[in-house]
Amino acid sequence: MTQMAMLQVGDLQALSGIPPFIVAQALELNDDLDVQMAVGLHIVIVMNTTDSDSVWSDIRMREALEYGVDKELI
Repeated sequence: MTQMAMLQVGDLQALSGIPPFIVAQALELNDDLDVQMAVGLHIVIVMNTTDSDSVWSDIRMREALEYGVDKELI
């Protein structure tokens, strides 16, 4: 709950280690956040892209992460 509250006010840029259904249920109530769900085994990391102070609001950071993940290895 603390991580989700911190994400919503912009004090946290990403969260992990929380069951996805709990995150989705709580965060989809916030109109400022875009919650997307998918079925399957995966690790959920939610990045704060709406806060201009977050490094993840910069598309170049998100693109760098995208290029940095070795999808074939995963």
